Parts: sequence; C-alpha cells; structure tokens
Amino acid sequence: MGYRDKGVLSLLGALRVERHYYHCAACGHGFCPRDADLGLTAADLTPAADEEVCLAGVQASFAEAATKTLPRLAGLRVAESTVERATEAAGGRVGTALADGQVFGEAKDWAWHKDADGKTRA
Repeated sequence: MGYRDKGVLSLLGALRVERHYYHCAACGHGFCPRDADLGLTAADLTPAADEEVCLAGVQASFAEAATKTLPRLAGLRVAESTVERATEAAGGRVGTALADGQVFGEAKDWAWHKDADGKTRA
C-alpha cells in the first residue's frame, strides 16, 4: 500500500490527484479504488470533461473535436486518440445499458404537445 499521483483533466484544467494505491503480491496487479469513487475514466478525464469530450466526439470527426471544437467550446486540449477512446467507451457503456434493458428518456417523462385531436406530438 502507498500513494500514487495521477494527472487528470477537468473542465477547469489539469489537476493532480493523490490517492491510495494497493498492490497484490500474488497477482502482481495494483489498483486505486478512489479512481472509481471520483468517476475518473481510463482517459484520465473527470466525469464532466469526459462528457464534453464525448459530446464533441459524436458531433464531428475525432480530429476536428480535438483540434477545433473542444479548445474553442470548453478550453480543453486533448489528443484525437483521447477523443476516440472516450467516445467509444461511452458508446460501449450505452450499448451495455441497452442490452441490460435500461430505457433512456421514457415518454412519460416528457410533456408532449397535444394536437387538436388530443394526440401527443413531438
């Protein structure tokens, strides 16, 4: 057991986080349970930065998101590969949730407009 520093990117800029590190002598692997508590991604992004990167990644090419959209929109400077990895990971999480039967944006949650016949319309 010890401490490890990790650099992460937030919407407010780069941060350095110090967290507990645990190492298993039997299997040789180590982990930092605090990463999951903080919602840090494999791309070293905070949840809010990950969301911005993924939103930009689905709007245009990964390269355009990295070089044009994110610096201008959110002041984030990330590599094209970071946008790609984050966006694809988010897509994987959505795919898993859908496969598990999770429903997004149920119709009952929306105040749909009704036409003259009383039928709901978007």
